[in-house]
Amino acid sequence: MPASTKKLVLTLAVGYASVLIVLALVHVFLSFSPYYQNNWLAAAFDMDEECNIPSWFASITWFSAAAAAAIAYFIEMKVQLKARGRLLWLAIASVFMAASVDEVLSLHEQTGLMAKHHFETTNSVASQLTDTVPFSPWLIIYLIPILIVLLGILLFINSRTRTLGSRRTALILVIAAVAAYATALNCELYQAMPMNQCQTIASWFKTDVEWLTAVTVVCEEFLETLGTIFFFSAFVAYAHELASSFPRLSVGE
Repeated sequence: MPASTKKLVLTLAVGYASVLIVLALVHVFLSFSPYYQNNWLAAAFDMDEECNIPSWFASITWFSAAAAAAIAYFIEMKVQLKARGRLLWLAIASVFMAASVDEVLSLHEQTGLMAKHHFETTNSVASQLTDTVPFSPWLIIYLIPILIVLLGILLFINSRTRTLGSRRTALILVIAAVAAYATALNCELYQAMPMNQCQTIASWFKTDVEWLTAVTVVCEEFLETLGTIFFFSAFVAYAHELASSFPRLSVGE
């Protein structure tokens, strides 16, 4: 990896991650401080709420990843890279852009609730499935598509690194992103379970449901945004290193 690419990726990743860590620490402090619970300041930094500071930062992170994917597409087009599937970059950018909007508007949760109400009136198998995750019915609709997208991005970046030889940094970052997302989804699954199942799992850790839920909320939101930062960094690393390989697009060393 060129020194300039390494410097750029580290700067962006550390910068975004630093903001995320600060937001998580503020959330924890305000959530557990008796002086700030249930007031406007705690709501402004609540990582489990929408349309506040953490959700806007997460939306910016999604948008950054979408922009980086789009840039990777245009760089491949500019250098006339002989590799199939270039349009997949635009598909990835579209997915991340949609996630950026969803992060603020919480469309997936609204869709999940609407689907849950519909399934309840039909008494279908889908209704029984939503009963397994009553607090996050959107998982029934989006879980499999999310896993397919994550696997698809992983395979796509792997194919790109194979085609281009030494560019493995992007693949490593994508693997880290997928691992972060998978862990975040497990935290979400716990929060979505019926109360009796949550109590059983909490008993394994010798604690109560309220405390374990609070911990999984922080872990879920932190890891989800961290995974997006990893994706963003991967796309930047790939695009910048590819551009650096062509003199007419050189971005310096």
